[in-house]
Parts: sequence; C-alpha cells; structure tokens
Amino acid sequence: RAYSVDWRGMDYLSARDKPAGGVSVPSRRLLIAGLVAVAIVVVAGLAFLRPGAQPVERPSGQVNTSPIALPPHGPLLFEANLSALGAQRLQIVLGNPTLDHVRFLGDAIELEASAASWVSVSVASLAPDDLVADFAVTPVSGQGSYALWFRGAQGRQLQVQVAPQTGELTVQIARSFETSGVLERLFGPSSRIPPSRDAERRLAVSARGRDISVVFNGGEVAKATDPAPQGGSVGLLASAAVDRPIVVRLTALRIYGP
Repeated sequence: RAYSVDWRGMDYLSARDKPAGGVSVPSRRLLIAGLVAVAIVVVAGLAFLRPGAQPVERPSGQVNTSPIALPPHGPLLFEANLSALGAQRLQIVLGNPTLDHVRFLGDAIELEASAASWVSVSVASLAPDDLVADFAVTPVSGQGSYALWFRGAQGRQLQVQVAPQTGELTVQIARSFETSGVLERLFGPSSRIPPSRDAERRLAVSARGRDISVVFNGGEVAKATDPAPQGGSVGLLASAAVDRPIVVRLTALRIYGP
C-alpha cells in the first residue's frame, strides 16, 4: 500500500464551516492535499497497467521468477503452475505406483521415486520439434539423478541428466523410461556444475535441429549433436539409485519456441 486516506468524519465543507456536533473539519487545503495524493496513486496505478507494460500473469503458487541468461529463443509456450491446478497441464507416470509420489506444494512440484524406480512428469499437448527450456530443480533427499527430457516419442527420449551430488552432467538418448533401458551417450559424464546435496540448480537447454547445448550461470557447459532430431513431448524425470530413493523439487519450468 503506497498511501492511505482516512475519510471518517470528513465532509465537503469549507474551513470556516463546522459539521453538526461541533466537530472540527479538516481545512480545504488538507482536503485538497488528500485528494491530490489519491489521484497520484491512481494515475501511477493506471500507468503501471497501461498496454504494453502489463506484467505476465502468473498462476497462484508460482515462484522462482529470477532472470536467467537464456540462449536466443522465441515466445513462451509453457510455464509450470506449481500449485495443484498445475496437474491439469501435466501427465504423471510412476515407475512404482505403490511407493512413488508426485506432490504439488505451491512453490514446487515434488517428485519422490522409491529405490530403483523413477517418476516422470510431462507437459500435456506440447511436442515441439525445437525448443529452449529453462528449468530449476532442488534436491531434497536420497540419491540418484534428475533429467530434463524432450523429443520424447516412440520409445525415444533426449535427456539432459544431472547427478546433483557429483555435478556430473550427461546428454543422452534413452530408448525407454526404464533406468535399465538402452542409453546412447552424446556428452559426458563430466563434472560440469558445482555438486550439491540441497542447492537449487537452474539450467537452460537449447535444441535446434541437430544442435543441443546446455547453459549454466550464463555459460555453455555441454554441447552435443542429435543424430536423428524429431519432435516429441517434454518433461522432467527423477531416477532413484538402486538401493536408495530420491526426492527432488521442480521449482521452475518454462518452455520457449526456438
């Protein structure tokens, strides 16, 4: 709140007039000053909401709006809603339907995969050929990895995988959701980002034709070539270690056109 005006007991009278009951009335000068202050606030509000300056409306519960150095990109195609309403735009697949969970917390989407299992969330009705993705993930507990995957179609995914405890980053093709599925490594593993057990990591992924690049802190940390580029869906995958579960929180996901 920028300014507050108390209208109680105020009448539109001149300074020499008195209201009933003998209660004094603010002078005309004070009244005009109050009206001017209100007018300034209103005009400022209208200027803020003028066409072309209106901020992007964000769904309730969405956070993590800090800027990130993105590669050149097109219009915003999707931005994850982290509240329960966000489930309407996401498809959820659990490797172990009994033990695995996905929770919408308002400030994050929590993926919990049991030992040797995996959890995947994908954007419904979105399958771009090329894209730029901005995503942020915070490890909570356990051991394993998480991956942004895209061009997912017909049993094939292109994945940018991160092992948070070692900082190893891998670009790979997975032939199925299964952690034991056939993997074709295009880059890595190599310690490309600082390892952390609980710090949020934000990365950007650019896919244009055969060229794949990964950006962290404004600098390119991985580059690969997709041998057979094609369109397909986009999502996030959490994979647990063989003997330990993993819990991670997706705190931002934005998909842009190329």
